[in-house]
Amino acid sequence: MERDVSDERYGATRVSKIRAAYNDLRQAIASGDIEAAQKAFDRYEPWADYIFDARHKTPETQRPD
Repeated sequence: MERDVSDERYGATRVSKIRAAYNDLRQAIASGDIEAAQKAFDRYEPWADYIFDARHKTPETQRPD
């Protein structure tokens, strides 16, 4: 059964918003646009620790211990 992440939250922020900010950062870096990357990073930075929270890991991102 797949998880519905549309209502999943990290603190008061929807996970979908964090993922969108991260994707914007990835795209800006890939395009080589430093100004856009800085803007995207500034948007994403408050949630950068999200990836370390085990509650939000997907099977694809979990490493075997």
